[in-house]
Amino acid sequence: EFINSDISPDVSEFNEYFLRLLEKGSHCDELGLNRILKQAYHHLGLDRFLTNLVIPFLKEVGRKWETKEWSEYQESVSSLVVRDFLVEIRRNYQYSDTAPFVLGACLPNEHHEVPLHIILLRFIMKGWRAQLIGASPAPGSIESIVSKLKPDIVLLSASTTNPFQKDPNLLERLDEFAKKHKDITFYLGGQGAIIHPFDYTPTAIRITNSIEDILGV
Repeated sequence: EFINSDISPDVSEFNEYFLRLLEKGSHCDELGLNRILKQAYHHLGLDRFLTNLVIPFLKEVGRKWETKEWSEYQESVSSLVVRDFLVEIRRNYQYSDTAPFVLGACLPNEHHEVPLHIILLRFIMKGWRAQLIGASPAPGSIESIVSKLKPDIVLLSASTTNPFQKDPNLLERLDEFAKKHKDITFYLGGQGAIIHPFDYTPTAIRITNSIEDILGV
């Protein structure tokens, strides 16, 4: 997931945006959500926008869905609008052609990609070039794309344990692949990767949920 669960920013400064997003989300108002996100992004700047608004908002959306305050459709609309807005920011961000390259990928059978969008934007703020493989890539796609693009860092994400339940040998297979690419640093994060009881201990892939650990800050 790569989102530090200990982050509990003071939402009061951003209360207006936060409450307006919840109001639009409750009515599944895509245009309204997008408009508020755009206003907040330009007002707050990317760092505060992510830390003090997007992450708390997504956590609250998830909580409302879990407690049945919101329907699956309300949760889905809000999450998708945020995802699309984060994609737009990343694709329009300027970076140097010589910038180091980070590739993010959900594992097969993992559909929660928003945490990766957030961490890739944090890499971009540090001067990196970033690309994302979409949610739940086909088996073998990660290996194929990594071999072709040759990034400096690969971030693998599993917000749920579905990838490992459906393919118990997935981590071992990816670790064997990572061993053959010693010039690339591989990380695996997300709540699913943290809580799943693995029988196999990877040596080439590092399991962590700390963005600070990965970026060395």
